[in-house]
Amino acid sequence: MLRRTRSRGRAAEREGKFMEERAQSLFSLEDRVAPLGIIALEGAEELGEKIDAHLVRWAKAAGMDVDSFMLSCSCPRFGSGDAKGLIEQTVRGYDLYIVVDVGNYSPTYPYFGMENHMSPDDHFQNLKRIIQAASGKAHRLNVIMPVLYTAGTTGSPWTAPSLCRSCRIWEFRTL
Repeated sequence: MLRRTRSRGRAAEREGKFMEERAQSLFSLEDRVAPLGIIALEGAEELGEKIDAHLVRWAKAAGMDVDSFMLSCSCPRFGSGDAKGLIEQTVRGYDLYIVVDVGNYSPTYPYFGMENHMSPDDHFQNLKRIIQAASGKAHRLNVIMPVLYTAGTTGSPWTAPSLCRSCRIWEFRTL
């Protein structure tokens, strides 16, 4: 038992050193093309905050003085249910990562005076609104759209490797 504890301690120490070296390379000012910004859409705030916490920890390990990479945004709705995308800080020249959880039915919005739950299509429409708001200003736009549920018809959960093979990374670049 003691041997296992020691080996775990050594593994954690090696991983910590690796992460510190990786942080140095990720956040070096010489290699950086553009500042980093994270936009978490409604329903993906918790995931965005966790990503931000890791990135801030790594940036501080690399010697950067940064409190957060999160940028605030909103998609206010009109009485008819239509909406517009607003990014409340400048994104000019940023590498933006937009986090959206299309499978989250919890967020609601008023629709002709009644509460309506957001469908995957509503989340996707908000994503398009934010992309439109940032296009032409951001250096690069990246979308993080995790699939946070299991395959319903087979009853077996997707494994990470099979999910990764079936996903495609979309990267929107502006000139």
